[in-house]
Amino acid sequence: MANGTLKVSNIETSSGSGTITLGQSGETITIPSGCTITNSGTQTGFGEACTPIAILIGNGSDQTVSGSAFTTLTFWSAETDSDSMYGSNKITIPSGKGGKYFVSVRVQLNSTTDINEVALRIRTANNGTDLMYTQRRHTYNDFVTLTGSRNLSAGDNLTLDIYHSDGSSKAIDGDAYKANWTIFRIAS
Repeated sequence: MANGTLKVSNIETSSGSGTITLGQSGETITIPSGCTITNSGTQTGFGEACTPIAILIGNGSDQTVSGSAFTTLTFWSAETDSDSMYGSNKITIPSGKGGKYFVSVRVQLNSTTDINEVALRIRTANNGTDLMYTQRRHTYNDFVTLTGSRNLSAGDNLTLDIYHSDGSSKAIDGDAYKANWTIFRIAS
């Protein structure tokens, strides 16, 4: 059969229901520039859902942290946890769910004075490697944030630690609005 152009306004199965297949394994179907694909039905296999996802929030109780040392934040409650990722004060990447993850953290250190240095870090509890880190000067009742994306493997255990340079202990506000930690997979 010769190559050519098929010009139609509608393609349906002969029975009116079933599956229509375009192309075969190993072929590429190209949608030219300027064309639009409109989906009025159910789509599968396009992109992927951003799961698993965990949204942790403060449980309402402040956590006291000592000065001049990193302390793991342990006061989280799971608002959303699609794959039971949170437990034992860490997030664990589920089996078969490795990939690129987006991570965002926001906490507030309750302090009536400025603090020269405050740092947040996310590390793997598996081997103690820092995955993400931020350090800054903290002003009165300011938020400290850490946002980014990282490649994570199934079984990675993540903890969130905070450090401050003040000599006395400080409280991390456990209010859900002021303490939140979100992680979700953006690519496999």
